[in-house]
Amino acid sequence: MMPSLSEGAVSFWIALLSWPAGLYLLWRVRYLPKPQNSPEIVSLSLSIVVPARNEEKNISNLMESLQNLNPQPVEILVVDDGSEDNTSRIAKESGVKVLSIQDKPAGWNGKSYACWLGANEAVGDWLLFLDADVRLERTSLASLMAAALKNSEPTMVSVQPWHSIEYSWENICAFVNVMILAGLNAFTPKSVSISNEVAGAYGPCILVPRREYFEMGGHKVLRGEKLEDIPFGRRFASDTSPKRRVELYAGGQSVWFHMYPEGIKSMLEGFSKSFALGAKASPPNVVIATVLWISGAFSAFSFLILAAIPPFSNAYILELLAFSVYFVHCAVMLRAFRIAGHFSRFSALVYPVALIFFCLVHLKSILSIYVFKKTKWRGRYIEEN
Repeated sequence: MMPSLSEGAVSFWIALLSWPAGLYLLWRVRYLPKPQNSPEIVSLSLSIVVPARNEEKNISNLMESLQNLNPQPVEILVVDDGSEDNTSRIAKESGVKVLSIQDKPAGWNGKSYACWLGANEAVGDWLLFLDADVRLERTSLASLMAAALKNSEPTMVSVQPWHSIEYSWENICAFVNVMILAGLNAFTPKSVSISNEVAGAYGPCILVPRREYFEMGGHKVLRGEKLEDIPFGRRFASDTSPKRRVELYAGGQSVWFHMYPEGIKSMLEGFSKSFALGAKASPPNVVIATVLWISGAFSAFSFLILAAIPPFSNAYILELLAFSVYFVHCAVMLRAFRIAGHFSRFSALVYPVALIFFCLVHLKSILSIYVFKKTKWRGRYIEEN
Protein backbone atom coordinates (compact mmCIF):
# COMPACT_ATOMS: atom_id res chain seq x y z
CA MET A 1 0.00 0.00 0.00
CA MET A 2 1.42 3.34 -1.08
CA PRO A 3 1.69 6.09 1.52
CA SER A 4 -0.81 8.88 1.04
CA LEU A 5 -0.15 12.58 0.72
CA SER A 6 -2.19 13.20 3.87
CA GLU A 7 0.11 10.89 5.87
CA GLY A 8 3.08 12.82 4.58
CA ALA A 9 1.45 16.11 5.52
CA VAL A 10 0.85 14.92 9.09
CA SER A 11 4.48 13.81 9.44
CA PHE A 12 5.70 17.09 7.99
CA TRP A 13 3.73 19.32 10.34
CA ILE A 14 4.58 17.28 13.43
CA ALA A 15 8.26 17.37 12.47
CA LEU A 16 8.19 21.07 11.63
CA LEU A 17 6.50 22.16 14.85
CA SER A 18 8.29 19.88 17.32
CA TRP A 19 12.00 20.65 17.06
CA PRO A 20 11.82 23.66 19.46
CA ALA A 21 10.97 21.15 22.22
CA GLY A 22 14.56 19.92 22.03
CA LEU A 23 15.83 23.45 22.59
CA TYR A 24 13.33 24.03 25.40
CA LEU A 25 14.55 21.08 27.48
CA LEU A 26 18.15 22.35 27.43
CA TRP A 27 17.41 26.05 27.08
CA ARG A 28 19.84 27.45 29.66
CA VAL A 29 22.40 24.84 30.61
CA ARG A 30 24.41 25.72 33.71
CA TYR A 31 27.98 24.63 34.32
CA LEU A 32 29.98 24.82 37.53
CA PRO A 33 31.47 28.26 38.23
CA LYS A 34 35.18 28.89 37.85
CA PRO A 35 37.20 27.90 40.92
CA GLN A 36 37.96 30.58 43.47
CA ASN A 37 40.73 30.97 46.04
CA SER A 38 38.53 32.14 48.90
CA PRO A 39 39.61 31.14 52.45
CA GLU A 40 36.61 28.80 52.79
CA ILE A 41 37.62 26.90 49.67
CA VAL A 42 41.37 26.83 50.27
CA SER A 43 40.85 25.42 53.77
CA LEU A 44 37.86 23.25 52.90
CA SER A 45 37.04 20.26 55.08
CA LEU A 46 35.57 17.80 52.62
CA SER A 47 35.26 14.03 52.63
CA ILE A 48 34.71 12.04 49.43
CA VAL A 49 32.54 8.92 49.73
CA VAL A 50 32.55 6.42 46.86
CA PRO A 51 30.00 3.57 47.00
CA ALA A 52 31.30 0.74 44.80
CA ARG A 53 30.29 -2.74 43.74
CA ASN A 54 32.23 -4.71 41.10
CA GLU A 55 33.92 -1.55 39.79
CA GLU A 56 37.43 -2.85 39.08
CA LYS A 57 37.32 -1.40 35.55
CA ASN A 58 36.49 2.08 36.85
CA ILE A 59 37.89 2.57 40.35
CA SER A 60 41.56 3.03 39.43
CA ASN A 61 40.76 5.87 37.00
CA LEU A 62 38.67 7.60 39.66
CA MET A 63 41.44 7.24 42.26
CA GLU A 64 43.97 8.72 39.84
CA SER A 65 41.78 11.77 39.16
CA LEU A 66 41.14 12.29 42.89
CA GLN A 67 44.85 12.20 43.70
CA ASN A 68 45.39 15.10 41.27
CA LEU A 69 42.80 17.38 42.88
CA ASN A 70 43.78 20.82 44.13
CA PRO A 71 42.77 21.46 46.85
CA GLN A 72 42.76 17.94 48.22
CA PRO A 73 39.91 16.45 50.30
CA VAL A 74 40.63 15.59 53.92
CA GLU A 75 39.90 11.94 53.12
CA ILE A 76 38.61 9.53 50.49
CA LEU A 77 36.41 6.67 51.60
CA VAL A 78 35.55 3.78 49.28
CA VAL A 79 32.67 1.67 50.56
CA ASP A 80 32.84 -1.78 48.99
CA ASP A 81 29.34 -3.22 48.69
CA GLY A 82 30.18 -6.92 48.52
CA SER A 83 32.25 -6.75 45.33
CA GLU A 84 33.11 -10.06 43.67
CA ASP A 85 36.09 -8.63 41.79
CA ASN A 86 39.22 -6.62 42.66
CA THR A 87 37.48 -3.35 43.52
CA SER A 88 38.55 -3.39 47.16
CA ARG A 89 42.16 -4.36 46.45
CA ILE A 90 42.62 -1.68 43.78
CA ALA A 91 41.17 0.99 46.08
CA LYS A 92 43.45 -0.05 48.96
CA GLU A 93 46.50 0.04 46.68
CA SER A 94 45.58 3.65 45.89
CA GLY A 95 46.09 4.53 49.54
CA VAL A 96 42.48 5.38 50.42
CA LYS A 97 40.40 4.06 53.27
CA VAL A 98 38.19 1.13 52.30
CA LEU A 99 35.09 0.13 54.24
CA SER A 100 33.55 -3.25 53.49
CA ILE A 101 29.87 -4.01 53.95
CA GLN A 102 29.54 -7.33 55.70
CA ASP A 103 25.89 -7.55 56.67
CA LYS A 104 23.50 -5.09 55.09
CA PRO A 105 20.46 -4.44 57.29
CA ALA A 106 17.10 -5.56 55.96
CA GLY A 107 15.17 -2.98 53.96
CA TRP A 108 18.23 -1.15 52.58
CA ASN A 109 19.34 -0.99 48.97
CA GLY A 110 23.06 -1.36 48.40
CA LYS A 111 24.04 2.13 47.29
CA SER A 112 22.05 3.97 49.96
CA TYR A 113 23.56 1.84 52.73
CA ALA A 114 27.08 2.29 51.33
CA CYS A 115 26.60 6.09 51.27
CA TRP A 116 25.16 6.08 54.81
CA LEU A 117 28.02 3.95 56.13
CA GLY A 118 30.59 6.21 54.49
CA ALA A 119 28.91 9.40 55.72
CA ASN A 120 28.94 8.16 59.32
CA GLU A 121 32.63 7.34 59.05
CA ALA A 122 33.56 10.63 57.34
CA VAL A 123 35.02 13.58 59.28
CA GLY A 124 34.64 16.42 56.75
CA ASP A 125 32.24 19.34 57.10
CA TRP A 126 31.17 18.63 53.52
CA LEU A 127 30.33 15.25 51.98
CA LEU A 128 30.88 14.55 48.29
CA PHE A 129 29.24 11.35 47.04
CA LEU A 130 30.75 10.10 43.78
CA ASP A 131 29.97 7.07 41.63
CA ALA A 132 33.00 4.95 40.81
CA ASP A 133 32.90 5.78 37.09
CA VAL A 134 33.15 9.56 37.66
CA ARG A 135 36.27 11.61 36.92
CA LEU A 136 37.06 15.09 38.24
CA GLU A 137 39.12 17.81 36.64
CA ARG A 138 41.97 19.12 38.83
CA THR A 139 40.04 22.15 40.16
CA SER A 140 36.61 20.50 40.32
CA LEU A 141 36.44 20.51 44.14
CA ALA A 142 36.98 24.26 44.19
CA SER A 143 34.27 24.70 41.53
CA LEU A 144 31.83 22.53 43.46
CA MET A 145 32.48 24.46 46.65
CA ALA A 146 32.15 27.79 44.83
CA ALA A 147 28.70 26.70 43.63
CA ALA A 148 27.70 25.63 47.14
CA LEU A 149 28.99 28.73 48.92
CA LYS A 150 27.52 31.37 46.62
CA ASN A 151 24.15 31.07 48.36
CA SER A 152 23.29 32.17 51.87
CA GLU A 153 21.13 29.06 52.37
CA PRO A 154 22.59 25.59 52.93
CA THR A 155 23.00 24.19 49.42
CA MET A 156 23.28 20.77 47.84
CA VAL A 157 25.17 20.81 44.53
CA SER A 158 24.48 17.97 42.12
CA VAL A 159 26.17 17.45 38.77
CA GLN A 160 25.28 15.16 35.88
CA PRO A 161 28.68 14.19 34.42
CA TRP A 162 29.55 14.70 30.78
CA HIS A 163 29.66 11.28 29.08
CA SER A 164 33.08 10.47 27.67
CA ILE A 165 33.13 7.63 25.13
CA GLU A 166 35.96 5.43 23.84
CA TYR A 167 34.25 3.30 21.20
CA SER A 168 31.97 4.30 18.33
CA TRP A 169 29.18 1.93 19.42
CA GLU A 170 28.77 3.99 22.61
CA ASN A 171 27.12 6.72 20.54
CA ILE A 172 23.99 4.62 20.73
CA CYS A 173 23.30 5.92 24.26
CA ALA A 174 23.42 9.61 23.31
CA PHE A 175 19.71 10.32 23.67
CA VAL A 176 19.48 8.38 26.96
CA ASN A 177 22.15 10.70 28.38
CA VAL A 178 20.33 13.74 27.06
CA MET A 179 17.11 12.74 28.80
CA ILE A 180 18.86 11.95 32.09
CA LEU A 181 20.28 15.47 31.98
CA ALA A 182 17.01 17.12 30.90
CA GLY A 183 14.62 15.00 32.95
CA LEU A 184 14.86 16.99 36.19
CA ASN A 185 13.70 20.25 34.59
CA ALA A 186 16.98 21.90 35.56
CA PHE A 187 17.62 23.72 32.30
CA THR A 188 14.24 24.71 30.85
CA PRO A 189 12.95 28.30 30.86
CA LYS A 190 10.63 27.08 33.61
CA SER A 191 13.52 25.65 35.61
CA VAL A 192 12.83 24.94 39.28
CA SER A 193 16.26 23.52 40.02
CA ILE A 194 16.98 25.93 42.88
CA SER A 195 13.57 26.02 44.54
CA ASN A 196 11.96 23.84 47.15
CA GLU A 197 10.02 22.20 44.29
CA VAL A 198 13.23 20.63 42.94
CA ALA A 199 12.64 17.52 40.82
CA GLY A 200 15.56 15.66 42.39
CA ALA A 201 19.33 15.31 42.17
CA TYR A 202 21.81 13.63 39.84
CA GLY A 203 23.14 10.49 41.50
CA PRO A 204 26.73 10.31 40.20
CA CYS A 205 27.97 13.52 41.91
CA ILE A 206 26.32 15.09 44.97
CA LEU A 207 27.93 17.60 47.34
CA VAL A 208 26.09 18.30 50.58
CA PRO A 209 26.92 20.04 53.89
CA ARG A 210 27.41 17.45 56.61
CA ARG A 211 25.19 19.08 59.24
CA GLU A 212 22.19 19.43 56.94
CA TYR A 213 22.74 15.91 55.62
CA PHE A 214 22.28 14.39 59.04
CA GLU A 215 19.50 16.83 59.95
CA MET A 216 17.41 15.52 57.05
CA GLY A 217 18.21 11.93 57.99
CA GLY A 218 20.76 11.31 55.25
CA HIS A 219 20.50 8.16 53.20
CA LYS A 220 18.79 6.44 56.10
CA VAL A 221 15.47 8.01 55.09
CA LEU A 222 16.09 6.70 51.56
CA ARG A 223 16.97 3.16 52.57
CA GLY A 224 14.06 1.51 50.77
CA GLU A 225 14.30 3.59 47.59
CA LYS A 226 15.37 1.82 44.40
CA LEU A 227 16.29 5.18 42.87
CA GLU A 228 17.75 7.24 45.69
CA ASP A 229 19.03 10.37 43.93
CA ILE A 230 15.68 11.92 43.03
CA PRO A 231 14.10 11.58 46.52
CA PHE A 232 17.45 12.67 48.02
CA GLY A 233 17.27 16.03 46.26
CA ARG A 234 13.58 16.45 46.99
CA ARG A 235 13.93 15.73 50.70
CA PHE A 236 16.90 18.04 51.06
CA ALA A 237 15.02 20.92 49.44
CA SER A 238 11.71 20.29 51.17
CA ASP A 239 10.19 23.02 53.33
CA THR A 240 12.47 23.58 56.29
CA SER A 241 13.54 26.45 58.45
CA PRO A 242 16.04 27.70 57.44
CA LYS A 243 15.30 26.91 53.81
CA ARG A 244 17.70 24.61 51.95
CA ARG A 245 18.52 24.74 48.25
CA VAL A 246 19.47 22.27 45.55
CA GLU A 247 21.39 23.45 42.49
CA LEU A 248 21.82 21.26 39.43
CA TYR A 249 24.60 21.53 36.86
CA ALA A 250 25.84 19.84 33.70
CA GLY A 251 29.32 18.36 34.03
CA GLY A 252 30.98 19.94 30.99
CA GLN A 253 34.76 19.77 31.34
CA SER A 254 34.72 19.68 35.17
CA VAL A 255 32.95 16.40 35.91
CA TRP A 256 32.71 13.51 33.48
CA PHE A 257 32.40 9.73 33.39
CA HIS A 258 32.81 6.74 31.12
CA MET A 259 29.80 4.54 31.75
CA TYR A 260 29.53 0.81 31.19
CA PRO A 261 32.92 -0.01 29.61
CA GLU A 262 31.97 -3.71 29.86
CA GLY A 263 29.80 -3.52 26.73
CA ILE A 264 26.32 -2.90 25.36
CA LYS A 265 24.69 -5.60 27.53
CA SER A 266 25.97 -3.88 30.68
CA MET A 267 24.87 -0.51 29.27
CA LEU A 268 21.32 -1.72 28.61
CA GLU A 269 21.17 -3.37 32.05
CA GLY A 270 22.54 -0.31 33.83
CA PHE A 271 20.35 2.29 32.17
CA SER A 272 17.17 0.25 32.42
CA LYS A 273 17.46 -0.68 36.11
CA SER A 274 15.70 2.50 37.19
CA PHE A 275 15.02 4.55 34.05
CA ALA A 276 11.23 4.21 34.25
CA LEU A 277 11.25 5.42 37.85
CA GLY A 278 13.23 8.49 36.83
CA ALA A 279 10.88 9.21 33.93
CA LYS A 280 7.90 8.87 36.26
CA ALA A 281 9.39 11.56 38.51
CA SER A 282 9.84 14.08 35.68
CA PRO A 283 7.64 17.21 35.86
CA PRO A 284 4.71 17.42 33.38
CA ASN A 285 6.32 20.12 31.23
CA VAL A 286 9.37 17.88 30.71
CA VAL A 287 7.22 14.86 29.83
CA ILE A 288 5.15 16.84 27.31
CA ALA A 289 8.23 18.40 25.69
CA THR A 290 9.96 15.00 25.52
CA VAL A 291 7.00 13.26 23.89
CA LEU A 292 6.65 16.12 21.39
CA TRP A 293 10.37 16.10 20.57
CA ILE A 294 10.59 12.32 20.08
CA SER A 295 7.38 12.24 18.02
CA GLY A 296 8.61 15.05 15.81
CA ALA A 297 12.07 13.52 15.39
CA PHE A 298 10.60 10.21 14.25
CA SER A 299 8.14 12.09 12.01
CA ALA A 300 11.01 13.98 10.37
CA PHE A 301 12.69 10.68 9.58
CA SER A 302 9.49 9.09 8.25
CA PHE A 303 8.82 12.16 6.11
CA LEU A 304 12.36 11.88 4.71
CA ILE A 305 11.75 8.23 3.78
CA LEU A 306 8.36 9.11 2.32
CA ALA A 307 9.90 11.78 0.08
CA ALA A 308 12.27 9.16 -1.35
CA ILE A 309 9.45 6.81 -2.38
CA PRO A 310 7.69 7.17 -5.77
CA PRO A 311 5.65 9.08 -6.72
CA PHE A 312 6.86 11.64 -4.16
CA SER A 313 10.51 11.13 -5.14
CA ASN A 314 9.85 13.13 -8.29
CA ALA A 315 8.53 16.11 -6.33
CA TYR A 316 11.74 18.05 -5.78
CA ILE A 317 10.16 20.67 -3.54
CA LEU A 318 8.86 17.88 -1.29
CA GLU A 319 12.33 16.33 -1.14
CA LEU A 320 13.86 19.70 -0.28
CA LEU A 321 11.33 20.19 2.54
CA ALA A 322 11.99 16.68 3.85
CA PHE A 323 15.76 17.13 3.91
CA SER A 324 15.47 20.60 5.44
CA VAL A 325 13.22 19.49 8.30
CA TYR A 326 15.32 16.39 8.97
CA PHE A 327 18.55 18.37 9.14
CA VAL A 328 16.98 20.89 11.51
CA HIS A 329 16.25 17.97 13.83
CA CYS A 330 19.81 16.71 13.29
CA ALA A 331 21.17 20.11 14.35
CA VAL A 332 19.01 20.19 17.48
CA MET A 333 20.09 16.63 18.31
CA LEU A 334 23.77 17.47 17.81
CA ARG A 335 23.51 20.40 20.20
CA ALA A 336 21.86 18.21 22.83
CA PHE A 337 24.27 15.30 22.28
CA ARG A 338 27.31 17.57 22.71
CA ILE A 339 25.91 19.06 25.92
CA ALA A 340 25.42 15.55 27.34
CA GLY A 341 28.66 13.97 26.18
CA HIS A 342 31.39 13.37 23.63
CA PHE A 343 29.01 12.09 20.96
CA SER A 344 29.85 12.31 17.27
CA ARG A 345 28.30 14.40 14.52
CA PHE A 346 27.46 11.17 12.73
CA SER A 347 25.38 10.01 15.71
CA ALA A 348 23.24 13.14 15.30
CA LEU A 349 22.94 12.53 11.56
CA VAL A 350 21.54 9.03 12.26
CA TYR A 351 19.73 10.03 15.45
CA PRO A 352 16.86 7.52 14.93
CA VAL A 353 19.30 4.82 16.10
CA ALA A 354 19.78 6.61 19.45
CA LEU A 355 16.01 7.18 19.73
CA ILE A 356 15.30 3.47 19.18
CA PHE A 357 17.84 2.54 21.86
CA PHE A 358 16.21 5.05 24.21
CA CYS A 359 12.82 3.42 23.60
CA LEU A 360 14.30 -0.05 24.21
CA VAL A 361 15.83 1.09 27.51
CA HIS A 362 12.53 2.60 28.60
CA LEU A 363 10.56 -0.52 27.61
CA LYS A 364 13.00 -2.87 29.37
CA SER A 365 12.88 -0.70 32.48
CA ILE A 366 9.06 -0.70 32.53
CA LEU A 367 8.94 -4.49 32.12
CA SER A 368 11.60 -5.10 34.79
CA ILE A 369 10.10 -2.76 37.39
CA TYR A 370 6.36 -3.03 36.86
CA VAL A 371 5.87 -6.46 35.27
CA PHE A 372 8.64 -8.81 36.40
CA LYS A 373 9.30 -6.68 39.53
CA LYS A 374 12.97 -7.60 39.48
CA THR A 375 16.05 -5.88 38.07
CA LYS A 376 19.64 -7.06 37.83
CA TRP A 377 22.69 -4.89 38.43
CA ARG A 378 26.33 -5.79 39.06
CA GLY A 379 25.48 -9.46 39.52
CA ARG A 380 22.76 -8.77 42.08
CA TYR A 381 19.00 -9.04 41.65
CA ILE A 382 16.96 -6.22 43.14
CA GLU A 383 13.39 -7.10 44.03
CA GLU A 384 10.79 -4.39 43.39
CA ASN A 385 7.98 -3.70 45.84
